[in-house]
Amino acid sequence: MGVMIRQLLLDGRDKSPIESYLQEIYLVFSIFGSISSSVKSTHALFPDHIVEDVLRRAETHSWTGCPAELLAILYTINRLSSDSYELSSDDIAILFNRLEQFSPSEWANGSRMIKSKQQRYRLASVYKTAIHMFGSRVLYRSNEPYPENTINTALAHLSSIRPDDTHFKAIVWPAFVVGMEAYTTEQWNTTARIFGDLYDFFRTSHLKHAMVALQNIWTHSLSENPKRTWLKYLDMIGYELLFV
Repeated sequence: MGVMIRQLLLDGRDKSPIESYLQEIYLVFSIFGSISSSVKSTHALFPDHIVEDVLRRAETHSWTGCPAELLAILYTINRLSSDSYELSSDDIAILFNRLEQFSPSEWANGSRMIKSKQQRYRLASVYKTAIHMFGSRVLYRSNEPYPENTINTALAHLSSIRPDDTHFKAIVWPAFVVGMEAYTTEQWNTTARIFGDLYDFFRTSHLKHAMVALQNIWTHSLSENPKRTWLKYLDMIGYELLFV
């Protein structure tokens, strides 16, 4: 499958609709991949000069998912964290500055769907926060807790996207990352309610596994002065989850 997709990526001819769709869906799957501190980068499969074009094209086909700019940043986080890449502090600073420059409100206002702008803003905001959290743990190896207000705001955005909203199916990845950063009982309860709604909507085993992982990490966070991030903890117990 990977070889076929690489051929499609590098082939300069015009693509059929199904070939374009395969490019887009495979790239998105590879970016989200698995939540792990030892991210398996796919930058060798996807040349950088092609990635952002494919992601922007994918965004025009589906306005309910993660913004293309944020997906491109997450792709770069995965690439920078790969064993084959020699990481520098300048690389990280440039990447987080790019993330900071992304405006959820501008992205939401760019939609022709006037009634969906508020929900698009909330979705983009929570993706921006979750990607910042994930990038900090992967690239900076930080185990400092995020400000309580940052987590509360992200959970409020997630809670406002209800199952009858077309954006609801796009919140699984950021909900898991934000939930892993939660450290108060109220935050844990809110995250549990969100994942309860997600499970009722999707009825998939990976959501059950996600809920177990969240419970495990919350229990772990009660131990005295934990020295490792939740990503390291998931690595330690051999846990990998696919969220797309």
